[in-house]
Amino acid sequence: MLVAGSAAAALVLLVGVGAVTGLVHVRLSGPGTQTALTAVIGCTQLEQADGTLERVNGASLVIKTASGQPVTVTTTASTFVSMSGPLLSDITDGASVMVRGHSSGGTIAAAIVTVGQPFSAVNPPGFVAVQGTVSDASTAGFTLVTSGGTRVPVTTSGGTLVVVPHASPSQLQAGATIFSVGHAGPDGTLSAQAVAAIRQLGPGKPHISVSVKDCSHSSIVEALATISTVPVSAG
Repeated sequence: MLVAGSAAAALVLLVGVGAVTGLVHVRLSGPGTQTALTAVIGCTQLEQADGTLERVNGASLVIKTASGQPVTVTTTASTFVSMSGPLLSDITDGASVMVRGHSSGGTIAAAIVTVGQPFSAVNPPGFVAVQGTVSDASTAGFTLVTSGGTRVPVTTSGGTLVVVPHASPSQLQAGATIFSVGHAGPDGTLSAQAVAAIRQLGPGKPHISVSVKDCSHSSIVEALATISTVPVSAG
């Protein structure tokens, strides 16, 4: 597996920390034939489905698994949906963001930008963290306006990881890698409690097996939130 950029290294470290603390375990393995639904370690009541998003039908997602089987993943208003990747277009004027990166001369080079509500799962060490509102957004960066009125220049690049932790199914784009955890329904469907859509995993992506601390919704969300910040691709 190749890990690209400082953001990637920091977030892989984040996954390791999560495993050590026992909050969530994410196990990476090589690509191979997978069944449509697999068990989630830590809760026998849960199943996992992952694959490539083919289309969105309202609140339902149709994904194609590694074995080639289509699986319909249904969501509700309480389903946690996150998306991540090089989604610089989601950083728009007026958006509330948390920026993490290295600061030099008063400018922050953004390694990670979380759009929307603060997201504790994206908190690797070694970065300056500043929260505020986006102004003057462009392809090269933006101005971060803090609650106290301070204006902080922020630069972005293709290596900047953008995380939208509270997305809606309609925001997900075909071609994204989807990881979902929930309860199996009829005909191979999955009623999802949490879904992570990851845009930075390319062809040949590894399989990610989820292990949760217990069957609680918070543990499931923690697991999928962590997966949404795994910026690895198979080489």
